[in-house]
Amino acid sequence: MKTTNKTFDCLAFKRAAQLRIYDEIKDLSREDQLAYFHTKADHGPLSAWWLRGKIREAHACYCAEGQEVYVAENKRSGNHTE
Repeated sequence: MKTTNKTFDCLAFKRAAQLRIYDEIKDLSREDQLAYFHTKADHGPLSAWWLRGKIREAHACYCAEGQEVYVAENKRSGNHTE
């Protein structure tokens, strides 16, 4: 088994990020905490990914409400799925 020297500690990074977020929201009400996370999701570094998901979700709801059948192409096999 080959060993390597780690230059990045993922768990330490995650814990530091969680602690920073906790310090920012600890005195906020539940509604303000939700607003904090929505703002971060809408304007943060992953906002484009987050907004694409919101658009897909809204489209799926629209199709379900309108009794329409949404057909998406399966990119791997070229088959259509409902």
